[in-house]
Amino acid sequence: MGGQDLSCHLCGKAEESDIHIFFECPVAKKIWFGCSWCLRTDEVHLTKSEDILKFVLDPPPYGQRHEEAFEHCSIKLAITIEAIWNLRKTVAHDNGKVNHRTIINNLELRVQEHIAAICNGEILKPQGPIRSSCMSSNWDDQTKCRCSGFKGSYSASSGGP
Repeated sequence: MGGQDLSCHLCGKAEESDIHIFFECPVAKKIWFGCSWCLRTDEVHLTKSEDILKFVLDPPPYGQRHEEAFEHCSIKLAITIEAIWNLRKTVAHDNGKVNHRTIINNLELRVQEHIAAICNGEILKPQGPIRSSCMSSNWDDQTKCRCSGFKGSYSASSGGP
């Protein structure tokens, strides 16, 4: 007892908590922002575990115009959280390596598969180039851009921007 390392398995810089793993960890931030939905997790203010569930089930407006887009947003959020958790398990238990490009590509494909299943097998056309406006060619550089995905800030206690 007492010798257990409580630091984040992904970044090793902070104490591991659910909020940190999914939203504050630099590795998770790269995944969120690297996906076509370009979520800036520094604009998502969650303080407890229940806030994560509220965020997924009642996401802030992402420019949705109808219920279908709202449902797709929840799917993107849930699958991204699952991908980050699976990455954490791989790194923690199998000494796996983090490959952001592979993780994001697989994540995008999983989201497309889930949304296609909901849309009765319709093939969804991408709504523009994936990541071309969001990521630099050097994945280690901090990249700033304006994305049409998440706008404003989110606080679970207020329920939205």
